[in-house]
Amino acid sequence: MSDFPVLTVSATEDIDRDDWAMTVTDGISSKSYDWDQLHQLPNTTITSDIHCVTHWTKFDTVWSGVRVNTLFEDAGLGDYDFASIGSYGATPQPPGDRSGRYRRNRRDHV
Repeated sequence: MSDFPVLTVSATEDIDRDDWAMTVTDGISSKSYDWDQLHQLPNTTITSDIHCVTHWTKFDTVWSGVRVNTLFEDAGLGDYDFASIGSYGATPQPPGDRSGRYRRNRRDHV
């Protein structure tokens, strides 16, 4: 995807796939995935336009991956309206800050 703009504040660190891990939790239950386990879950591909707040647009962008709903269901998490998403090297957001939070659509569609 060479024409996709990548805007970062600092260098992007390479993480070896053997060291990669992701944990999903609702504060009570949790489930962890390594790279291969995540990619064994059902995969969905969609085509969608992106309109960025920095005033660029990319039309007909193909996205492929595991839906958040699928991930939550596989992890046995409850049915919540919002998810807080963090990543390696990300700074946690203070309570009440809505950046990094994504609305979960209760129906399983994009």
